[in-house]
Amino acid sequence: MSHGDLEELRKIARLASNQRLTLHISSQVKDEFERNREGVIKQSLTQFEKSAFELHRPNIVRAHAESTELEQLQARFRELVKALSARVVQESRQRETTADRVISELFASTQIGTVTDEIITRGLRRVELGRPPGKKDSCGDAIHWEWLLSTVPDFEDLHIICRDGDFESSMEEGTLSRYLADEWTRTKHSNCILHRSLAGFLRAHFPDVRLADEVDKLAAIEKLETSPNFATTHNAIERLMRLDDYSREEVLRLINAYQTNNQINWILGDDDVKQFAHKIVMLAFACNLDDKAFPIEEMLNDLELNASS
Repeated sequence: MSHGDLEELRKIARLASNQRLTLHISSQVKDEFERNREGVIKQSLTQFEKSAFELHRPNIVRAHAESTELEQLQARFRELVKALSARVVQESRQRETTADRVISELFASTQIGTVTDEIITRGLRRVELGRPPGKKDSCGDAIHWEWLLSTVPDFEDLHIICRDGDFESSMEEGTLSRYLADEWTRTKHSNCILHRSLAGFLRAHFPDVRLADEVDKLAAIEKLETSPNFATTHNAIERLMRLDDYSREEVLRLINAYQTNNQINWILGDDDVKQFAHKIVMLAFACNLDDKAFPIEEMLNDLELNASS
């Protein structure tokens, strides 16, 4: 529910949508979210409503005018808490909270996998035998694990983000249980890595992604750099034209793309390609990269000369 966690989830959703990573979500995970959603919201609101503090005014305080002002402020405080709580309830009912929107984007970024009766049976069997992951009185994590074993392709590393210790080694804090690590390697011929936070995983594997919106920008730049045809070029430029905030490194990548990819400079005369070329020159000027953008300026000048002649 916290803003930081939601922004990290947005990054994951954008990375999955742009095929920078594969997100594995089962119907069991989605079902757990739906079952627990209202309880979590209720718990948050209950804690919030308890913040309506009690004001005690002994007689020695009541004698002062400021005491009446304090009483009025307390009444106003309670009104605001009540009104804000009612607003959140309404947003929750309509699934319009920030958290709901982020989770919806997350679920939409990948295909939800089906958990079969066979997988559930294997998960229950794990619990009966006392095998990790999970707690003794819960089979959810065991079902998740069995589903991952049956779904994730062989030879592909799996990254699990979990902070409650259910997948963690009892000896080495912050690492995957040795039992699970060995089972994964034996079954899938790859590695399974545990991360205790989304932020830690993203720092390790996507250090260039500072905000979720940057994922779309970086994906579009990469698409432009490697564009194999005119249609892909137009699509990438359409996405990039909507943005204005580019780092110096990103401007250099755009300049290089225009100079080296024939699928771009062959259609430089097209309105959108030409317009974005002018934008790149302006961005380069702002980043003190005039010399780097000079070849693009020359291409644009040649284009205008040819058009006028």
